[in-house]
Amino acid sequence: KRKYRMATNLKGISLKGLTKTQKSQMQTHKTHHTKRHLQKMATEMRKGKSFAQSHTVAQRVIGK
Repeated sequence: KRKYRMATNLKGISLKGLTKTQKSQMQTHKTHHTKRHLQKMATEMRKGKSFAQSHTVAQRVIGK
């Protein structure tokens, strides 16, 4: 059984204020998207949006 260390930041983006599940999802998500996209998602999730909702907003505003 592998133990993964939860990232505190991705591509220089702080994950402070996100839940453990959201951090885990962002860890996987980072390989497919840019720093700006991830930053927008983190901001939206801190405001209370879900992972999927924040991804949709980031796609529309920033792109991939």
